[in-house]
Amino acid sequence: MQTIKAKVLEEISSNTLYDACTFYLEQDAYSIRNSAFHNCSFRSSVNFEDLEGCRFENCSFSNNFRLDLSGQSLQKIPDYVFDLTELQELNCGSNNLKVLPQKISQLTKLTTLELGFNEIENLPPQIMQMIHLKKFSFSGNGQDEFPLEILQLKNLEVLFICCNRLRSIPSDIERLSRLQYLDLKFNNFTHFPIELQKLPNLKELSFSKNAVKELPEEIGKLHNLEILNLSENPISHFPKEMQQLKKLTTLYLRDCELRLIPSATLQLPSLETYDLSWNKISQLPSQIELPKLRSLKMYSNQLQDISIILQQLLYLEELELGTNQIKQLGSEIGNLTQLKVLGLTHNQLHRIPTEIGQLKKLEKLALQNNKLCELPNEIGQLHKLKELELQKNQLNRLPNEIGQLQSLTIFELTGNNLQELPPGIGNLIHLDRLNLSDNHLRKLPEEIGGAQKLRVLKLNNNHLQRLPNSIGNLSNLLICALQHNQIQELPDSMAQLTKLEYLHVQQNPIRELPEAIKRLLSK
Repeated sequence: MQTIKAKVLEEISSNTLYDACTFYLEQDAYSIRNSAFHNCSFRSSVNFEDLEGCRFENCSFSNNFRLDLSGQSLQKIPDYVFDLTELQELNCGSNNLKVLPQKISQLTKLTTLELGFNEIENLPPQIMQMIHLKKFSFSGNGQDEFPLEILQLKNLEVLFICCNRLRSIPSDIERLSRLQYLDLKFNNFTHFPIELQKLPNLKELSFSKNAVKELPEEIGKLHNLEILNLSENPISHFPKEMQQLKKLTTLYLRDCELRLIPSATLQLPSLETYDLSWNKISQLPSQIELPKLRSLKMYSNQLQDISIILQQLLYLEELELGTNQIKQLGSEIGNLTQLKVLGLTHNQLHRIPTEIGQLKKLEKLALQNNKLCELPNEIGQLHKLKELELQKNQLNRLPNEIGQLQSLTIFELTGNNLQELPPGIGNLIHLDRLNLSDNHLRKLPEEIGGAQKLRVLKLNNNHLQRLPNSIGNLSNLLICALQHNQIQELPDSMAQLTKLEYLHVQQNPIRELPEAIKRLLSK
């Protein structure tokens, strides 16, 4: 065994005695065996995946000291673990553990213990001695009842106990008075546990994928709740007391079989994120009083008229309404001047109003799978737009103003009826990906060579007969897909594409690639 003494180190090795060394470790995880550490100082967080045969004597840890033994098919926790008395975080999740030894109480400095997805039936009473434990995971251990030993963890702040078979929680749950996060999803609850009102500091509750049909009025007593996930519960009753959740900022009601937005959720003064996707909502209420709402997701519902949203939720930054039955986007869309993300995929839109140009902060616009035949010239006013998704529409042309989108990096146009591109396409100086496959293009404008940051260019399944010489100016091009066209020869300028990795030209009447291009691809 080699000895290293009084050194400042950025690496760590097996079979080494370290004496009075200082470590600054940056690697994600280390597997070390048979090393000893005497009077050492670890100045950065350190994560180990194996410490078999290692000893730590009089060492200090400025940040986290973590051992990750997850996913190793362990039948038991290795004995050496219980000698690591300075250990702060231990992850033994996703193994085949059946017993948690009493010796776990020797790890008195543990703040995090992860035992999820094992086969542990019981917890030892000695767990109560782990007075510094703040985060505990006991998910996926086949529990029919809430383990009462957990109630001994007086300083617990985060508890994962999802993916079990729980139907209730103990009446004295208030013993976990410091609990802030509770994960109860994927259990067998048929009633919302009113005992949760006894947790005064609870800020986040994950309760999705249970079988609750109605919420009790006691839910309004969770006064400090900030995040609530009730998705995938067939809830039909929301009490008016939900309006008392004054601090609630995020609410998930995905796939709850809802036909209307619950009225009790329409006056939450702090709500910023509301997800109602995968329901059966066809009509919006006449009044929505959510002054702080910034993100609304109603993907996969049955909406046709969204004018209420456009008239009343004026501070939205994200609006996702994909897979509905929306036929018209009104001029009121121009009211949402704070919008950064707009998703209207898989609807029945035939046109986009000129007021779209008023969304000066928009960064992503998703309009694929609609019935659009053209775009308004005003789309060129979206100077912050980075992603524009228009695939599978019926576009015949693009306005030349498209070239004003100089922040655009991703432009998806596959599956339209385009026969040509406007010269302005060459002004997209930050464009990284351009997909024009499955159109009717016969030629490309010479100006396309101006998009010099382009790395992916897909032109397959068109009617191209030739490529412009300017294509050789696309010096960053990595992928060029040209298959299924009518190209007879490639321009010599393509030999300048020194970064090109993939060139697809199948199903073209090209007899032979130019030698210069062959040499380029052979590299």
